[in-house]
Amino acid sequence: HQDVKILAQKINAAKYQKIYAISRGGLAPACVLAHQLNIRKIETIDVVGYQAESQLKEIQLLSEIHSDGENCIVIDDLIDSGRTINFLRPKLPKALFVTVYAKPLRKELVDFYAVEIPAEEWILFPWENDVHPEEKLIKIRDINTN
Repeated sequence: HQDVKILAQKINAAKYQKIYAISRGGLAPACVLAHQLNIRKIETIDVVGYQAESQLKEIQLLSEIHSDGENCIVIDDLIDSGRTINFLRPKLPKALFVTVYAKPLRKELVDFYAVEIPAEEWILFPWENDVHPEEKLIKIRDINTN
């Protein structure tokens, strides 16, 4: 929540009228960002890039996009491999692409991000996991397993 507020401070709210939330990771951040920027139009872009924990060869678009992205913000929770952003940017060439968290090697693919995190860290989002309040939300990923 606080990191989305940091992201919102980097965006000129007057320029944007709609937020596209990349489903599913961008849904919770989109809600907070919409409140912070006072934007009432929110749509989802439904994509699948993973099946269980395995990366699919190609990203699948499950919903139609009827815009070039003008006056729109596209938000996701994290940019890691960059596959989703690289897939969507040509479809929404006029949109502002933002993420809450960015890994160092792909941060240049988004227009804004709130927090850079090291490549070896893995974020456990409370809405995706059974995370308890006393647990850390960032864990070191064993890079030998990926």
